[in-house]
Amino acid sequence: MLDQFDVITFDCYGTLIDWETGMRRAFRKAMTETRAEPGLEARSFKLYEMEERRIEKETPHLLYRDVLSKTALAVARKIGWNLSKAEASFLADELPHWTPFPDTNSSLERLARRHTLGILSNVDNDLLTGTLKHFTRRFDIIVTAENVKSYKPAYGHFEEAQDNQGQTLGPCRVEPVP
Repeated sequence: MLDQFDVITFDCYGTLIDWETGMRRAFRKAMTETRAEPGLEARSFKLYEMEERRIEKETPHLLYRDVLSKTALAVARKIGWNLSKAEASFLADELPHWTPFPDTNSSLERLARRHTLGILSNVDNDLLTGTLKHFTRRFDIIVTAENVKSYKPAYGHFEEAQDNQGQTLGPCRVEPVP
């Protein structure tokens, strides 16, 4: 089936990068450093995705590092974690250190033999730049939320990838998640 496509794009975090492990470690480290009450980590992780989606929808113009901080603060308030604004940058600080899944690089190497590869990600350019060092393949298409001023599932990422500086990408199926 992949042979009918010239271009394959990926979300980065959670698809290529082990987002969940990175996120949990970041919360654990921040909670240890702030001497948070034991047991809050599991509760924070359950709330995180819901809060992030809400903040992205309400403020699609925000840089992702600000979304991360606002989300961390919202989660902290809901679970009773005393986290200051200054401490809330822990996710953006840790994100560039999150690593790929074990099979990511070998899979990308195989796919790159026959396809143009791209990343469509809801992050800032500098955060993604820190992450790109973990990959053994260069990506031909990179679209970030910072570039398109919106967050997926809005169509900005997909439209930008299709336009790719005015070039037609060949067969392309655009299916944002509702």
